[in-house]
Amino acid sequence: MKRKYIVLFLMTVLFMTLNSCNSWRSSNYKEIKVKSGSKILFFKDDSLPYIQFSIMFPKAGSDYDLKDKSGLAQLTAYLLDQGAGGLSSEKLQEELNKLGTEFSVEVGRQMAYFSIKGLSWHQEKLYNLFKKIISRPNFESSEMEILRKQFIERRANNLDESDFVANTILRNTLFKGPSAKSSIGNLLSLSKIKLEDIKNFYKKHYIKGNPILMIIGNFDKNIKKSAVSFMNKNFSHEDEDSHSITLPDLKAQIKLVTNEDLVQAEVRLAYKLFPFPTKNPRQFLIFRLANTILGSGSMTSRLFDELREKRGLTYSAHSSVNMGKLYGFFDISGGTKTSSVKEFLKQSLIILNKLKKEGVTPKELNTAKQLTKIYFLVRTETPADKLYQTVYYNYYLGLDSNFLDNYTKTIDDISLEEVNKGIKEFILLNPLQIIIYGHPSIKSQLKDMKNFTLSTVSFKDYFKKELDLIPALSQSK
Repeated sequence: MKRKYIVLFLMTVLFMTLNSCNSWRSSNYKEIKVKSGSKILFFKDDSLPYIQFSIMFPKAGSDYDLKDKSGLAQLTAYLLDQGAGGLSSEKLQEELNKLGTEFSVEVGRQMAYFSIKGLSWHQEKLYNLFKKIISRPNFESSEMEILRKQFIERRANNLDESDFVANTILRNTLFKGPSAKSSIGNLLSLSKIKLEDIKNFYKKHYIKGNPILMIIGNFDKNIKKSAVSFMNKNFSHEDEDSHSITLPDLKAQIKLVTNEDLVQAEVRLAYKLFPFPTKNPRQFLIFRLANTILGSGSMTSRLFDELREKRGLTYSAHSSVNMGKLYGFFDISGGTKTSSVKEFLKQSLIILNKLKKEGVTPKELNTAKQLTKIYFLVRTETPADKLYQTVYYNYYLGLDSNFLDNYTKTIDDISLEEVNKGIKEFILLNPLQIIIYGHPSIKSQLKDMKNFTLSTVSFKDYFKKELDLIPALSQSK
């Protein structure tokens, strides 16, 4: 218990420190909407001699992969800086190294985000490299093959990682289509992707993807005119497409995937949620507070306290509320001994049902509020961080700027009654999907789980098509 109080004390100190030097104001940035329909955001910061160029493509994530070609979005994104503007991959990396920087790539389920940053007196060179990479990728077949091999090797290695396997099975269970697949693809899908697929994906989701350009730091006035010209010349805006995510209608079930080599089991309890509640974003913060109390609050959460501290069932267990633009899901994840799987499930269900029935205490809510505000302040510590949050919440999700301006104030205003009402609206909202990846002997522990249908399959059978490819892939190295 002493450790918990130390954590609470450090949280308070950290919050006071961050709050004293971090104030959110949406008016700190300026927006320009260009003729093509794209937007440019400028965040002027003369406190240090730095500059950052970032761009977000809101429909270039893994959920937009072609059918049976998962990994396409990731391959496209990571191929951008493998040669651009007539520069080879080696020459481009050399130029980046000269400037002491690198091209950063992040690909989520729905969006792709790129950035480059460095000293402001190098802004012209940085900007020129950034423009080449974003708008003039070489897309050479030789570089694609190098990346493909890296992705295939990574996927093969991931199949040896229990947590990755459990998460993969969970996503396959909750969703259909590209959303059900790993973002890096699998051994079959990666082998099917052609260079033409990448070029077409780039044309559709980048050139016509309605991107948002961000320029942050100590930049010159002339750069605004140049940025407008660049966006108008290279990118266009298309109306929002009808892309949707398929969520299968599921009944409560336990899916046991067995592997005789495992001495510990990975356990997942999950169910589908609705997308981000854009019409009532306060509801999102209520859910976030409740989940912090349940399982995302580190050493202060109920899952940590009950499953680890009191019962020693796990080294780490946590919960997450994932709410994207198109879909959402809730999950509890953790690892436990083979002999403890039933007890882990039993106690997790007790915790969930007790939370839904009894709600949370004023003390728990106060701690959760402090933690949630700290997380927000950390995520908005720099101007670049602030602008990213603005783009995500205001431009991508479509929320009013007041949501971020009043983020911490709204958290303070949320009452205990609101949180406890919100808990009843999202805890165990849909039939629970339980995924277990562990030793075959676990099956005997699950016979009296009467409210769930049980299915069992071996790891080798579940991933058979991929595993059959590994020997051939190893020989081709």
